[in-house]
Amino acid sequence: MSITKAAVIVCLLGIVKSQIGRPCSSWQVHCADQIQCIYDWEQCDGETVHCRDGSDEQEDICRNHTCPSTDLKCADDLQCFSYLYLCNGRRDCYDGSDETFNICKTKECAFRQRYCDNGNCVYITEFCNGKDDCGDNSDEKEHCFRNNH
Repeated sequence: MSITKAAVIVCLLGIVKSQIGRPCSSWQVHCADQIQCIYDWEQCDGETVHCRDGSDEQEDICRNHTCPSTDLKCADDLQCFSYLYLCNGRRDCYDGSDETFNICKTKECAFRQRYCDNGNCVYITEFCNGKDDCGDNSDEKEHCFRNNH
């Protein structure tokens, strides 16, 4: 028995059609194609496109997206990021709002961390290590080198 290309296409179309609108499991959301499901925390994460159609990172979807309870939303409303990354000296939001001075000055530094001049917190061991860990180079001020040499 020979299977034609047309029969295969009809069969595949039937499979795809049967998948459209199927419910996602808990903690998942549909992509715009209504076929693929991704985890809620993957939507609007600003890191990886998880939907084959790219809809999980589209501006109109992300502006209306509610971040998971463990995340914060960037000022431009386009990304979610973990609270753990707030004021860590690395830009996690495209707009840099996770590292803004006003937000970072109100955040408490963790145990064994110190404030940088820009309000970021870095571990004490990152001061005077020859790398700009603060993002404004305040952890590498000139007095570090005079005191260490």
